[in-house]
Amino acid sequence: RSVTIAASPDPLNTMRDQQGKVLIPGWTRTAMRPTKEMIAYLRKAEFREKDLLKAWGINAPLVKKSGAALLQHAMFFPTCTICGFKSGYLGPGTKTGNPAVASAKVDFRVLPGMKTSKQLAILKRHLKAKGFGDIDVHFHDALEPRQAVHEVLNPVIRADREETQHPAGDREDAAVHPRQV
Repeated sequence: RSVTIAASPDPLNTMRDQQGKVLIPGWTRTAMRPTKEMIAYLRKAEFREKDLLKAWGINAPLVKKSGAALLQHAMFFPTCTICGFKSGYLGPGTKTGNPAVASAKVDFRVLPGMKTSKQLAILKRHLKAKGFGDIDVHFHDALEPRQAVHEVLNPVIRADREETQHPAGDREDAAVHPRQV
């Protein structure tokens, strides 16, 4: 979800910390939590961290995590990204003066179980509680999160469990090992 916030950096600092962790109270209250089984499966996954970082075009993640912990963070933690900040005179030459308006574009990754309309209300309530109730928040677009983690991981976990209980060599119908999925 993308929103534009007409404000100074101060309200932005109440929304996230230096590592991008969302600081808004109640932000993840309705978010789906990973099951112990999902976390165990992520730990067993053949996660190629360097390939992911290369695909993202970064040298190192913002969070101090690696391996399965980084994968878990990427899948189960929301983000608050400051996409851009604009203030003051941006034309040719120089002008002296304090800008009357500032704006920032902020993007939130919401998790399964969270509804963007409710998250927008939580954001506005948070800004008001922090003394920034006069800020205009403009909603741009959203992709509602799906329970994709459940939809993808649960069948794979079940297949892995079944494979462990009945190895492929013992079953005529086992054409593909679950780790090849």
